[in-house]
Amino acid sequence: LRGQIEALHAIVEAMGLPLLMVPGVEADDVIGTLAVQATQTGMHTLISTGDKDMAQLVDEHVSLIDTMQDARYDRQAVIDKFGVPPERIVEYLALIGDTSDNIPGVPKVGPKTAVKWLQEYGSLDALVQQAADVGGKVGENLRASLGFLPLSRRLATIKCDVPLPLQTPQLQRRPPDVARLRELYQRMEFRSWLADLGGANAQAAAPAVTNSDHGYVMLTDMAQLDTWIARLQRAPLFAFDTETTDLDVMNAEIVGVSFTDAAGEGVYVPFGHVYPGAPEQLERAVVLAKLKPLLQ
Repeated sequence: LRGQIEALHAIVEAMGLPLLMVPGVEADDVIGTLAVQATQTGMHTLISTGDKDMAQLVDEHVSLIDTMQDARYDRQAVIDKFGVPPERIVEYLALIGDTSDNIPGVPKVGPKTAVKWLQEYGSLDALVQQAADVGGKVGENLRASLGFLPLSRRLATIKCDVPLPLQTPQLQRRPPDVARLRELYQRMEFRSWLADLGGANAQAAAPAVTNSDHGYVMLTDMAQLDTWIARLQRAPLFAFDTETTDLDVMNAEIVGVSFTDAAGEGVYVPFGHVYPGAPEQLERAVVLAKLKPLLQ
C-alpha cells in the first residue's frame, strides 16, 4: 500500500482534482472541516465514502454517497440504516466500538443494544448517569467500561475545526493533463482508463499498425483467418505463439496470436489490444474457438 500512495497522488493531480493533505491530521477530520466550511458558504456537500463514521456529518446541507453499495444517505436514510440520527452516531459508535479505528466499545454490545439504550435513555450521557439501573451481564460490561467510554467517544468524533492551508472556494477542479494521464496509465497498465482517453482526448494516439512489406501481416478479417487455418491444417509443421499481458502464467491475459508455416512470412491476429488508436479486431472468443481444433 505504501508504494501506491505516490502514484495515486500523481494521478489525482493529473486528473485536475485538488489534493489537500494536512500532516498529522486524519483525512476524516479534513473532510469534516471542509464540509462545515462549505455549509457556511451555502454549498451542499456530497461525501463519497463507505465509512459509517461519516454519518455523523449528515444534515440538511451534507449527504453521503456509497458508490460501492449504490446508496445515498440523507438524515432519514441514516436513521433507517443505523436506527439513530446523525447527532447520535458518535455515541452509537462509542458503544459498539469500531475495530478499523481502534475504538474499543462495550463488550457484547452490538448495534441492537446500542440503539435500544440510546432510544430509551436519550443520550450516552444519560445512559452513563443511569448505568447502575442496567441489568444483566451487559449492564456489568457497561459499568466496567465507564472509564474508557469518554475516550471511545473522542476517537469516534470527527473534528470539524482543523486549520487548513486552503479554504473550500480555493479547491477548484482544473482541466486534466491528458498527456500526463496517458503516461501514468501506460506505465501502470490501467488499460480501461487508457481507453477512456481515446476519441477527442487522444492527442497522442498510438500510430495505427500497418501490414509489412516483408510477408508479415496483421490479420483482422475473418475470411483471411479461415484461409490461414485451412493452410495450417495442411502444413506438416507450423509455428504458433501468443501475445499476453504478463509473463506470469497465472496473471497473463492473451491479447493476440501469431503463426506461420514458412520462413519470411506470418500473421498476427490481435483481439485484446486496448489503447488509443488500436485497430479494429476480431472477437477473442471466435478466434480461439476457430483455432482450438487446429491445436488439438
